[in-house]
Amino acid sequence: MKILLLSTERGWHGGEEQLRLLVEAAQAAGHECRVAARAGGQFARRMCEAGVAVDELAGNVRGPRAAWRVRRILRWFRPQVVHANDPHGLSLMNLACWGLPRAGQGGPLRIAARRTLFPIRSTSKYRRCDRVVCVSRAIAQICRESGLPESLLAVVHDGVDPTRMESGDRERGRAALELAAQQPLVLCVAQLAAYKGHRYLIDAWSTVRRHHPAAVLALAGDGPLRTGLAQQVEALRLGDTVRLLGYRNDVPDLVQACDLFVLASPEEGLGTSVLDAMFAERAVVGADAGGIPEMLRDDDGVESGWLAAPRDADSLAACLCSALADPAERQRRAAAGRERAWAAFTADTMAQRTLQLFSAG
Repeated sequence: MKILLLSTERGWHGGEEQLRLLVEAAQAAGHECRVAARAGGQFARRMCEAGVAVDELAGNVRGPRAAWRVRRILRWFRPQVVHANDPHGLSLMNLACWGLPRAGQGGPLRIAARRTLFPIRSTSKYRRCDRVVCVSRAIAQICRESGLPESLLAVVHDGVDPTRMESGDRERGRAALELAAQQPLVLCVAQLAAYKGHRYLIDAWSTVRRHHPAAVLALAGDGPLRTGLAQQVEALRLGDTVRLLGYRNDVPDLVQACDLFVLASPEEGLGTSVLDAMFAERAVVGADAGGIPEMLRDDDGVESGWLAAPRDADSLAACLCSALADPAERQRRAAAGRERAWAAFTADTMAQRTLQLFSAG
């Protein structure tokens, strides 16, 4: 099977990592993959370094020049599947495929990935696809509420490489943060953006600090809210108990170093940083919103973490305090979380289910 994959993002985020894993698995399964990606973007660069065939798209990736370039690729490469990994990629796919036969009539199967929890402003571009792959049931529900038909939707949870946190070293991570041997560490790995819910987490920490004065909250990641969050920490007089670490290349060390992982995002499509923590057998506190409960609660309603009411600092503080106060329960839920992650959220599972959709047409 020939697969053309479209990526228009400049940076490297969770969606680009999922696409990398998909390309890797598709090639390992014997499929021929070709990537059309933004010129100068990180995805194009990394795919070239990995030896994947890449066509770089210069200028406006939603404009007619880029669409004509993709149209030419479609004519000579003749893929059975075109996969748009992001919303701009979807617009590009629709332009490039304009007037071509539909799948089943000689044209390629048109697939769009949907990763964000926000309502869809324009459903018309999604209706031109053959399938919309939602990375969580929560996103699929948003698609339904936006007016997309059930027949168009498929849920394939994101997955991660279960071994990628194994390179982490607990002692090295704790030494990097200058923590005492028994000092509790709570870690959040997320872009410093509004939808990640850091402000609720910092508000909650003012309560947690009173009950667990030795505990440290480390926020790994950078973003537009860094200055505002630093001001919030200062206003609440949280001092060195909250540390804004910025972008880190030692995340595996930090995950291994932590005693508890937290993601307070009230608008998370899924949240693969949670999966990293689960595979590392670290207990997780998350917001009971978006795709997070799909990771931390099984189909029978059994929780392998703590779920707090979204946008509720008091509920979040209660969950954090409960988890920090009970090491045995933390370990029990961490073990259950690791088992659940292996059962449902590996990169192999994600890739196999996606490729099955491609093959089914």
